[in-house]
Amino acid sequence: MLNETAATIDGVALARTVRAVAGQARRTLNRPANPTDTRELLRAVDSLERDLLDRPSGDLARWARNLRRRVETHGIVPA
Repeated sequence: MLNETAATIDGVALARTVRAVAGQARRTLNRPANPTDTRELLRAVDSLERDLLDRPSGDLARWARNLRRRVETHGIVPA
């Protein structure tokens, strides 16, 4: 019972984190590139990817990897 409760709490925390990162990504990617915003979002994606290391959720990990690529591409400022 305790393990199920801990897993539920962890799942709730993960869901909140994913929603927060998704919202931050939507705001950042819909504006012109800003190095500070890009770095903050990449830190959030890093943290999410670390949280996903011990989870079998391939879909979330794939989403995080794709988001990282989009953010990195968005953050490139043309010379």
